[in-house]
Amino acid sequence: MKKIVIYSILAFAMVLAPEAFAQRPGRGPGPGQGPGMGMNQGPGMGMDHGGMRHALKRHVYPIEMVRRHAEELNLTDGQIEKLRKVVTDVNAEVEQLKWDLSAQTRALVKLVEKGATKDDIYAQMDQVFKYENKIKKKHLGLMIVIRDILTKKQKKYLDDIKEEHFKKGYSKKGYSKEGRRGKKNKGKRGGRGGPNHPF
Repeated sequence: MKKIVIYSILAFAMVLAPEAFAQRPGRGPGPGQGPGMGMNQGPGMGMDHGGMRHALKRHVYPIEMVRRHAEELNLTDGQIEKLRKVVTDVNAEVEQLKWDLSAQTRALVKLVEKGATKDDIYAQMDQVFKYENKIKKKHLGLMIVIRDILTKKQKKYLDDIKEEHFKKGYSKKGYSKEGRRGKKNKGKRGGRGGPNHPF
């Protein structure tokens, strides 16, 4: 019975703070991971809020999208350096925040497990939400910085691709002119793992 209660608490905590469970602290993001797609990958990367997410996608640029079309965008060395630095910095900040969020989530589970008062549980929930919101702000902030690094011409190129997808119905597989992110893009220019990945 006690195990069932604990599992229920963990499930509850995951609903409250999915960021804490999306990636175990201490394990850095793999290729193409990190905060760049914070509005496109559900709870693991934050900001998965239906209409708001859909609206914001039209005005910001996930780093994975920029990577995939790096060659077509003709990014300058200066832009590449700026993008590399901001992505590295935000990754480090988000990783630390995930540690903090994980600790706050564990504290919440312990409070519920020991039968703490509603007020104490609610207060700890506020701490969980505080760190979750910090992570979401980092995700959105990164995409705003990326937007400001790109030129009008580069943004127009990406906007055209996004508009094409929105007209067809956005696919969660990602943005690409081929409409997919499978074998057709893998290893090719601008694709994840391709030889021309500048950052």
